[in-house]
Amino acid sequence: MSAKVVGFKHLVLKYPTCQDFGEMYSSLTQDPPTSLEDFTIVDGFLFRVRRLCMPNTSLRDHLIWEMHAEGAVRHFGRDKTIFLVDRFYKPNVKRDVTSYVSLSSLLGR
Repeated sequence: MSAKVVGFKHLVLKYPTCQDFGEMYSSLTQDPPTSLEDFTIVDGFLFRVRRLCMPNTSLRDHLIWEMHAEGAVRHFGRDKTIFLVDRFYKPNVKRDVTSYVSLSSLLGR
C-alpha cells in the first residue's frame, strides 16, 4: 500500500501531540514498533484501516464544513455529511457533524 496525500504534509507533524492519536502514533513509530489492530502508518500518515486519521486541527472542522456545504452550493443534512466525512477517521465524528449541522441551520447557512 502506498499513500500520496497532497497538501496534508503538516498532519504528520501534528500526530505526536494530538490528544486523540498521540499515544497511538508514538507506539507505532517507536523502535521496535508496537502493533495496533486496525492502525498503521504509511509514509508518516496514520491510517485506521483505509481511512486517514485526522489529528485535532482546524482542518478537521474545515473537512466537516466542506463536506456539508459541498463548496457552498448546497447544504447536506447530518446523515449525508457523516457519510461523506467517513472517508477520514476521527473520534466523535457523529457528534461533531451533528453540532455543526445544527449550528449551521440556526445561522441559516
